[in-house]
Amino acid sequence: MTDLRPGSEIAEGVHWLHDTYVNMYLVEHDQDLILIDTGINKKAKKVFKYIREELESRKISNIFLTHHHVDHTRGLHSLHEEFHSRIFISQEDSDRSEEHTSELQSH
Repeated sequence: MTDLRPGSEIAEGVHWLHDTYVNMYLVEHDQDLILIDTGINKKAKKVFKYIREELESRKISNIFLTHHHVDHTRGLHSLHEEFHSRIFISQEDSDRSEEHTSELQSH
């Protein structure tokens, strides 16, 4: 039986994290990870802790942002700084967050 609680692997290679009131997902891809949304915690503590404890400190190669609301994007800077991940966001949301995105690209 699959464990369907936040902080667990809900399907093979798919991990569900929950931060205050937003869901985030880590998907195993080869030796790397794909993260869907970064949560509301600026330092992305739950994501870093889960990777360290459950996923052998693997690297997040790609971050997908479902939309540009603070509860889905606030941890982006900390995660990008650590992993230098590629960031994927819709054109519409990218236009709204151009200043933030250019700041990340300059690192």
